[in-house]
Amino acid sequence: MKENNRQSSIVNDPLCIGVFGGSFDPVHCGHITVAQDAVEQLGLDRLIFMPAAMSPHKPDRTLAGDEHRFAMLELAAGGNPVFEVSGLELRRGGVSYTFDTITQLRTENSAAQFFFIIGLDSLAELHRWYRIEELLKICTIVPFARGGDNAAEIAAQIQLTGEWKQRLLGRVIAIHKIDVSSSDIRHRLAAGKNIRGLVPAAVERYIDTHHLYREKGKNLMSEALPEVIGKSIKFLDEKNAKDIVILDLRAVANIADYFVVASAANKPHLKALSDGLQRLFKNEQYEGWRAAGTPESGWAIVDYDGVMIHIFSDEMRSFYDLEKLWKDAVRVEPGNVE
Repeated sequence: MKENNRQSSIVNDPLCIGVFGGSFDPVHCGHITVAQDAVEQLGLDRLIFMPAAMSPHKPDRTLAGDEHRFAMLELAAGGNPVFEVSGLELRRGGVSYTFDTITQLRTENSAAQFFFIIGLDSLAELHRWYRIEELLKICTIVPFARGGDNAAEIAAQIQLTGEWKQRLLGRVIAIHKIDVSSSDIRHRLAAGKNIRGLVPAAVERYIDTHHLYREKGKNLMSEALPEVIGKSIKFLDEKNAKDIVILDLRAVANIADYFVVASAANKPHLKALSDGLQRLFKNEQYEGWRAAGTPESGWAIVDYDGVMIHIFSDEMRSFYDLEKLWKDAVRVEPGNVE
């Protein structure tokens, strides 16, 4: 893998280097927007895209090979003298821990100041990161706020000490609104749809040339379904949802691959289940999920990648009666989801 090795013209001041990590599977225009906004708002000399070999937060979820993800990033970053792509984590292999990456980068750029760019929603899980207390001391973590992020709700979930919590919240940068995700792009490609304007033109050509995310006769997005359903069922069960049912719709309908149906005891319980599932999907970084419904209506839906999770009051569950409506669907146990 070829890498860019640019040298800053700044001699006296320390380099300000941003690091933007992720699966980039594939890189899209939203990633480039985040990177450019970070460069401009933080005054960065360099912005390093760091594709992960295996994310500790998204294990075994990459669909394109390392060479492809790296090549697409180079195409996306091309033409911007501040951007570069590093294969450090890909060469190292295994789980990609940010602490190890920043430590290695610091040995190569001992006088530089490092800024690690993350989504605002990641702050809720930051206390779980590998050697987080040490990481906070060797680099500046900068959260960016996407459109739709609930800052107050996320702030309430941060479990770091008060000092670090306030510092992190004080560093939040606002970015241009982004309405694109890697999972949406993969889904569109698997369905044979156009992705023009969602990824840089060179990346679109690369995907087409190498036939990525379009394996014949197989919906690549379905590979994540057992994990999504398993974690959702575990959450619902732990939070005392009632009468949980999984319906396999693949042979009878195109609306979704699976329905998960559950009942809530009352309106506050319904809200807690819906909000909790949305937090779960954010924390697991399931990109492209959607939610609808309210406690007052007696129903809520959280929808992701072929899975529709329906939470009802007893009255609304009886009214809609999805189990009867889809009586030809197969009822499955969580461990039998394919």
